[in-house]
Amino acid sequence: MKQIFSTNLGIKVKEVPIPLPNDNEVQVRIFNSLISVGTESNSEKIKSFNDRYNDLKQQFEKLLILLKGDGLKIAIDKVVTTISNSNIETNFRPIGYSNSGIIVAKGKNVTTLNVGDRVACGGNTFAVHGEVAVIPKNLVVKIPNKVTFKEAAFTTVGSIAMQGIRRSNVKPGEWIIIYGVGLLGLLAVQIAKAWGLYVIAIDIVDDKLKLAKELGADIIINSSLSQNMNEIVLSETKGFGADASIIYASTSSSEPVNSSFRMCREKANIVIVGAVGMDLIRDDFYRKEQNLIISTSYGPGRYDDEYELKGHDYPIGYVRWTENRNMQEFVSLLNFDKLNLNKLLTSTHSIESVIDIYQKLASPLHDEIGVLFNFEKEKVNKEMAINSEIITINSKPILKNQINIGVIGAGGYVKRFILPYLDNNEKFNLIGLSNKTSQSSFETGKTFGFNYITGDYKDLLNDGTIDLIIIGTRHDLHAKLSKEALQHDKNVFVEKPLSLTIRGVDEIIDELKNSNMRLFIGFNRRYSILTQNLKDELNERDSPIMINYRINAGNIPSKSWIQDPTIGGGRIIGEACHFIDLCNYIIDDEIKSFDIKSIPIDNKRIISNDNFILIINYNDGSIANIIYTSIGGRKQPKELLEVYFGGKSFIIDDFLSSIEYSNDNVNKTSLKGQDKGREVQIIEMFKSLKGETSLIPNVNFDINASLLAIIAQEKLYGKK
Repeated sequence: MKQIFSTNLGIKVKEVPIPLPNDNEVQVRIFNSLISVGTESNSEKIKSFNDRYNDLKQQFEKLLILLKGDGLKIAIDKVVTTISNSNIETNFRPIGYSNSGIIVAKGKNVTTLNVGDRVACGGNTFAVHGEVAVIPKNLVVKIPNKVTFKEAAFTTVGSIAMQGIRRSNVKPGEWIIIYGVGLLGLLAVQIAKAWGLYVIAIDIVDDKLKLAKELGADIIINSSLSQNMNEIVLSETKGFGADASIIYASTSSSEPVNSSFRMCREKANIVIVGAVGMDLIRDDFYRKEQNLIISTSYGPGRYDDEYELKGHDYPIGYVRWTENRNMQEFVSLLNFDKLNLNKLLTSTHSIESVIDIYQKLASPLHDEIGVLFNFEKEKVNKEMAINSEIITINSKPILKNQINIGVIGAGGYVKRFILPYLDNNEKFNLIGLSNKTSQSSFETGKTFGFNYITGDYKDLLNDGTIDLIIIGTRHDLHAKLSKEALQHDKNVFVEKPLSLTIRGVDEIIDELKNSNMRLFIGFNRRYSILTQNLKDELNERDSPIMINYRINAGNIPSKSWIQDPTIGGGRIIGEACHFIDLCNYIIDDEIKSFDIKSIPIDNKRIISNDNFILIINYNDGSIANIIYTSIGGRKQPKELLEVYFGGKSFIIDDFLSSIEYSNDNVNKTSLKGQDKGREVQIIEMFKSLKGETSLIPNVNFDINASLLAIIAQEKLYGKK
């Protein structure tokens, strides 16, 4: 399918895989999509000096973080790659957030929407400019037959305008200022009139004010010409002032806010929807005890993953107007002819004219207000789902001496730490890529030279040429996809953790018993040269080992998907398995018992899941003490591994250096860059798959570490 993206080289149209809906989503064939004239046109504008300076500053800060975390070599490689790619299309960002179409497929948890429904859709990165989109169910509303697709495409923007008025808490018969009458303001004028309000429209463009008057504004004021706005408003409101002002303007000036304070009555609400200056004059609002309020996008639910992604609605008794209910109200106003969009729709374009329209919008002299893309080409079979399609990028030959790879899920970690070791490596051949988002599939597939990309991971499982499936999705899918890949006679490399549940691990164990395929988990620290040096020292040990492993992990916000117990599993399951595995690998003996303690679970400022001590006892008397914390100083290196045995001490400092102390000598090893064993693991995996001697241990090592992390979390919080 065709989709529009903003890239480092401007607006581009690309052929990308058709996305498939998950359990809480619908797949929509798009008919019309509304351009955000202000926001989207910025991608075609020449950046100011300050913008370019800030971009360079951010890049420099990222470089410093990269140097600290990964060392000089990786940092230099990153800079060289960035420079060499400066004239190549990268950073494919989907644009669009308000469209309309027909549902052609849906997930199993979608019960109030059906295939064939005509719908309006919202959501940045969801309701994109493209021929097909998958949308979370709470960002989709049915549209009546009387409402056209073109009208319905305005729904998300209309909901933003509506939410601004709701936040002002005005009532019928009251006076409201609509400050800024671009598309949002012109929609707000009509919504306010439909709700029985008196409207004062303010702007600096006479043509827009004239249109606002035609659409129902009672009073219009040109703020660039009128020196007595306050007197006009007081005169029209019987000397009291307006009951509220909603600011839809976009300007660095603070005048819209400060003048709103002066024009509104005591206790009035001033609502900010647009991006405006906030250099406030205190006396203008202090004496009147006015309220300054921010309106966030479409309404309650915005930026809440529980609502938007998981489909959990807010009870109407507690939250009357959510994102979805605002969208429903907007299409209802359209259905009852309360809104006139004909005067707002200034042009409609096909996807073939995308460059021309965005270049026009980049000009400050353009006269566009409402601009639509039209994707409707032919009559739609409402009952037919749109299946994914394979898009060929390259045609590299399939060679028997190579390991041919399919990748499911190409997130940041996979792109940064796995694919670079596989790309241009004669031992491997990147065949197929499937990713949740179409733009990531396209960009990653192009960057790393995959033969093809697809929106359906099953295309990879059914590809007889693929030997190995690499799974880099979010954690909740690891077990499911690993099991399916094994069932399709594919070897599997899955990023940690293997599973979020014991049941998931057990199912994979059962699958391995009936399969000749191999399973590898991304426990890479064993393969670091520093770890291997330590293992050499331990070959002939005749006494127990004591390990103290400190991980200064840093903070991850509680709302991150990693902390979500159903998606990321938390940091005990999601990350501590790494450190459990390394201790198991070093000691190389069966676990006898373990105990785990954490900061109290009711601590309000600290996540207990991120701050714990895990003590593991082994049959040979060895002990491993893992200290994991998110509350340490950011300047302190992340990992310090101390190993004590037979009169020797071996210390690995953040996999950058090691020191070995014995009774007679002190030996120090320093590396040029951090080595966590990722590249060696890839090489050893190749040897293992080819039947050669390798460092890859028995898969039970991987499974035991995964199980212990799950059991440790259950010991803290109970079974789920």
